[in-house]
Amino acid sequence: MKRTLFVLAAGSLLLTGCSSDTGSEPAPTTETTVRAEPQQTTTTPAAATANPALGVRDPRCVPADPALVSFVQTGFTDSTLTLTNGTAIVHGDLTFVGATTLDGSGEMENRSDVWIVRDSLPYSLSGGARNATEWPNASGTLGISPGDERVQAVDSCVVAITTGR
Repeated sequence: MKRTLFVLAAGSLLLTGCSSDTGSEPAPTTETTVRAEPQQTTTTPAAATANPALGVRDPRCVPADPALVSFVQTGFTDSTLTLTNGTAIVHGDLTFVGATTLDGSGEMENRSDVWIVRDSLPYSLSGGARNATEWPNASGTLGISPGDERVQAVDSCVVAITTGR
């Protein structure tokens, strides 16, 4: 694609506009031709993966609403436990929430735990979530197992955050 740009030197412009010599010729202009090659941008969508070793986060993962993470956290049987790295995948009327559980001193208790929220009620899914919270078991109630690809995906996203991948 050929684009032509006309460039007027600032000095020439000033001389032309402010010249008191009525018999002088207008200041010369400088013409510059610039060729801009078309930009070709290729994007490859990130592949969804449940394998954190690949270092690719599932594109469905988004930061979880802090209010939702706080609500899930209210189910802990040990009030000193907290959640960080809240991540979510929304799938229809289900929200898969993954987070890192920290103990009272801020040390990592579990790298990634997963809950499912349906109709504003959290259900525990991963081992750490089932053992540390009072929320109903998602496997028995919702029929969703820890091996479900959405569970694995949100878990992988949280693991990727904690490992810096």
